[in-house]
Amino acid sequence: MNNPTNGPQFEDEGQRYRLLVESILDHAVMLLDAGGFIKVFNAGATRTLGYEPKDVVGRHFSVLYPQEDIEAGIPAAVLARAKVTSVIKEEGWRIRKDGTRIRAAISLSAVKDQDENILGYTKVMRDVSNRHRDALMLRSVIDHTIDGIITIDGIITIDDKGTVKTFNQAAKDIFGYDESEVVGRNVKMLMPEPYHSEHDGYLGNYLQSREAKIIGIGREVIGQRKDGSTFPMELAVSEFTFDGHLNFTGMVRDITGRRKLEAQLYQSQKMEAIGRLAGGIAHDFNNLLTIIGGYSEVLLTRLPPDNALHDLARQIRDASERASGLTRQLLAFGRQTVLEPKLLDLNAVVIDMEKLLARMIGEDIEIAMRLDPQVERVRVDPHQFGQVIMNLAVNARDAMPQGGKLTIESRNVELDETYTAQRDGVAPGSYVMLAISDTGIGMDAVTRTRLFEPFFTTKAPGKGTGLGLSVVYGIIKQSGGHIEAYSEVSKGSTFKVYLPQARSQPARNGNRPAKPRVQAGHETILLVEDDANVRSFIVMALQSHGYQVIPAETGKEAIALAAEHREKLDLLLTDVVMPVLSGRQVAEAVHQLIPDLKVLYLSGYTDDAVVRHGLVEAQVSFLQKPFSIEALGHKVRQVLDEK
Repeated sequence: MNNPTNGPQFEDEGQRYRLLVESILDHAVMLLDAGGFIKVFNAGATRTLGYEPKDVVGRHFSVLYPQEDIEAGIPAAVLARAKVTSVIKEEGWRIRKDGTRIRAAISLSAVKDQDENILGYTKVMRDVSNRHRDALMLRSVIDHTIDGIITIDGIITIDDKGTVKTFNQAAKDIFGYDESEVVGRNVKMLMPEPYHSEHDGYLGNYLQSREAKIIGIGREVIGQRKDGSTFPMELAVSEFTFDGHLNFTGMVRDITGRRKLEAQLYQSQKMEAIGRLAGGIAHDFNNLLTIIGGYSEVLLTRLPPDNALHDLARQIRDASERASGLTRQLLAFGRQTVLEPKLLDLNAVVIDMEKLLARMIGEDIEIAMRLDPQVERVRVDPHQFGQVIMNLAVNARDAMPQGGKLTIESRNVELDETYTAQRDGVAPGSYVMLAISDTGIGMDAVTRTRLFEPFFTTKAPGKGTGLGLSVVYGIIKQSGGHIEAYSEVSKGSTFKVYLPQARSQPARNGNRPAKPRVQAGHETILLVEDDANVRSFIVMALQSHGYQVIPAETGKEAIALAAEHREKLDLLLTDVVMPVLSGRQVAEAVHQLIPDLKVLYLSGYTDDAVVRHGLVEAQVSFLQKPFSIEALGHKVRQVLDEK
């Protein structure tokens, strides 16, 4: 009787299986005995790992593992698990004969007899290095996006699933969590507590909805960071299916900066609109005042001084002149004054006005000048800039009814993109800064937001028009400059005017002199700054120069950190004006722990204000806000290198 098969004949069933295993070329197939020693090593294994059977048969299968895995006892642990589970599927690194590594997907199955005794193991391996590299590249791309990308289990209700599966680098930066702190936990940990009850149904329905791909785009919600702070974020959600399971991808963008810029733009547009209105009214009103003033002058020339109507005409003329002064201020605020800019030395302007200022503000207010003789010249209208100084000085005088100190300072400054990006209409570059500080009553946050609005005043009725600071704002903006106000209640105020430098002689070859590079460091710095955004910027700036940074939000926290890290601290970098404990008080407490620790103070106030908060100028190192990353690096290096 003929054999019905057309294929080759095999001597026994064992030969058939050996040939079958050898014919598999795209997978490495091995047979291990119960102790993990290699008994069979097919041609696919040779192609994958480079070993010939004679190289490995009889050796323990751990020969294929990286040394660190062997030292960690992973091969033995794998066999132990296989004895219990019978089948293991995993992915890991394996070593080829030439020493190179491959990423392998592995299946290890126990071979048992009829009594369930383990006779050995079959091991099937496939090289997935390319797939692994692609996955790493995809992960790298995802981690370098500006948006937070979070994958979430499909949700029935938010408490049923909704667990986070992946959490990219941008999401870590936005929320402040490390990936290990979030993966496997419910997504509602990224929302503030009051939203939970509202969002249990809302978010579940929202993400589960088949419309999610549409309604999820650009939706604004509230997020919560690890430190408990909340922020506005833009959330886009889309669904996808993986391994037969419904999942969601959430793309998150922190729009705090956008909201801040929008608020600044809105304020700028509001000021612009008011300025145009004020300017238009002033122009029309000036026409009327021309008539009123002109005819009052005619009457004064025609009426004898002893005529009762002469005095009335004089009062009309005087009122007309006062009204003209108001309209000139309206025009200045609306930036509709015709300027006659000239190259000026601001120091000379201030010095020329010193006697006038002294008479105007009174004897109970001391005037201190701190003018840098090296300041560059600026191009402004001298009359208008004189008005800026006068208005700021009058404002300072009114803030010091019991007397005090008025400080005027000048210096060259660089405003970099980090600073200007947060301020609408301000360009990076070289400026001359003129600061006018007082020791007066200061202002709260609400007052500061309306400071430059026309007709806004905190003075009693009849004591002011509310145009002084708005006029200053208009003149500075029309001159291409920028003005910033720093103030706190009971701690005085500082107004900083920034005007673009107008260098009369360009540097040789049309290039500015090269600045010395900032010398990198390695020291450890304890940073104390109560403003979270400023603190984050300074940490980033210091780390970019190579320093190790230990940040603290409060003086109390800083003192505790100083005690914990006293052996490795090289510098205390602290803000001056902070709640509860000032920078000076923090420095004093830290010096009790580390007597020779160097200190660098930071402040948005001017030098004089720093002195008023308990610092002796000759004995401290001080850096004034705003500063560039480069300026911070130079100053920190300078303080650290001081003997």
